[in-house]
Amino acid sequence: MRVSIGVIGLVVGSLAIAGCNLPVSTPSEGTSPGDAAGQGLTPFVASTPFISSSATPVPTLAPSPEATPVQAIACPVTPGEPALPLLQVPASYVADLLAFMNGGGDVHALENHIQALKLSPETGIPFAQQDFNGDGLDDVAVSLLTPDNAAIVAPGDLYVFLCGGQAYALNYTSPAVSDVGAPAILDARDLNADGAADLLAARESCGAHTCFSQLEVLTWHQNTMMNVMLGESDDLPYPSIRVVGPGGDGRYGLAVTGTAIGSAGAGPYRGLTRTWDWDPTGLSLVPGSDLALPSTFRIHVLNDADQADLSGDYTTALELYGRVVNDDSLQEWVDPVGERANLSAYALFRQVLTQLQLADSSTAQAAYLALQDAYPPASPGGAYGLLGQAFWTAYQASGSIGLACAQAQAFAQANQATVLQPLDFGYANPTYSATDICPATGP
Repeated sequence: MRVSIGVIGLVVGSLAIAGCNLPVSTPSEGTSPGDAAGQGLTPFVASTPFISSSATPVPTLAPSPEATPVQAIACPVTPGEPALPLLQVPASYVADLLAFMNGGGDVHALENHIQALKLSPETGIPFAQQDFNGDGLDDVAVSLLTPDNAAIVAPGDLYVFLCGGQAYALNYTSPAVSDVGAPAILDARDLNADGAADLLAARESCGAHTCFSQLEVLTWHQNTMMNVMLGESDDLPYPSIRVVGPGGDGRYGLAVTGTAIGSAGAGPYRGLTRTWDWDPTGLSLVPGSDLALPSTFRIHVLNDADQADLSGDYTTALELYGRVVNDDSLQEWVDPVGERANLSAYALFRQVLTQLQLADSSTAQAAYLALQDAYPPASPGGAYGLLGQAFWTAYQASGSIGLACAQAQAFAQANQATVLQPLDFGYANPTYSATDICPATGP
């Protein structure tokens, strides 16, 4: 059977699985779950943000090669010509579908009928016709909306119908969830290499500015479909969702990238990719570590520099602090002149600290003098020159980085408006405390 899928944009509805050959999504060749974050993952788009900036592009669909489907035959229901179901009452959806399919109706005609009634999610696969239990007979997945004019996203259920010889029967239901969209079918293929197709679905939820998607991966286990995806995906805003692989074991993982927050109060958003890989049993998809994507914003490079310094990678920290000061290609968020001055001055101060952590007092002194020369008290960024004075004076008197940092922290606490607040870039970014300004402790 041939499988393919278009762009994914989640809308709430009902999903059902029964036997037949339907489209599914395809993976990227040569991509393993472990390196997914570096691949520019954008083939499956869960939704589109209300606003975006040039620094946070809206995800787009990328073409990918065809997957190898599980080989199965169509459910051998006696052919017939039943009337297409009206599907006017959600409570009778299951009975109506079973009556049509077990009456020998054309499943593809049913798929087209559901789309014409606008009862399937706007994105994803209206039907997924695959062998979900490995018995060699195709089963069907269908997503149906439960219309609700008051809902931001239309609710609905997920049903799984299995072919039991010469008839379909309902095997699994994922019921509607309040204020959450219907499960849109994103993919239907053998993800865990057990010989039976699995199902990837997503439920969308939206707040005032931003939408998220909670993913489900349904696989056959102990005579039913079960959701085996561990962890959360609904904290990644406007996600770009991709199936990646296969790996050396023949299994496919997932990579989900948060792409944007549709609120100016969030500040510049840092793209974040989370990957999922199968455990050895093939019965659980386990999330790995989050990976922040490269950013062109100066504040994000500064955040990376501070994190490198905190982890003891002083060489990387110095390189990144240097970029904050000197890289003209980096972007500011709202106030280009003020932001660059403040971030550059702070980066010079942190270079002083980092050089001392490397026991290079002469280079630290040169960085301190550069800070004082470039950012006198009355200039933009001048507060960090004064911060440097408080630190350097204490260090010269005590020879202790820890005591010098304590003085710098006290200065930052007393001057939050000019030291801490200029490093605040919205709720999607780190919030700096006085301790973060100079985190060294000890002698």
